[in-house]
Amino acid sequence: MVWSALQARDVTPREWLTLPLTFLYANLAEYWGHRGPTHHLKRGLRLVYERHTNYEFLHMSYHLRPDHPIARLGAIRRLERLHRTHHDPRLMAHRNFNITYLICDLLFGALQRG
Repeated sequence: MVWSALQARDVTPREWLTLPLTFLYANLAEYWGHRGPTHHLKRGLRLVYERHTNYEFLHMSYHLRPDHPIARLGAIRRLERLHRTHHDPRLMAHRNFNITYLICDLLFGALQRG
């Protein structure tokens, strides 16, 4: 993404502003999608509720043996701790909804460190 941005020419400030705004929008969509229909059954969204672990690679990474090369990566270890905390039955409907970047968890006070 950075390489692509560096290749851009004649970009106005307003156009540059679309990058962080799009990133924040995507993070908000991830947060609300995970916080809402994946943890609270909604009419017409039963399939989403029942199968919300299909963000496959990251979720699989959280359940690997601790000595697996992917599981030993720092970012995966950090996200795995947040994921484990999120799936604590006392917390899962209220904490750690972001999957990749924790921006909205921080903004909305939903971050619970593991």
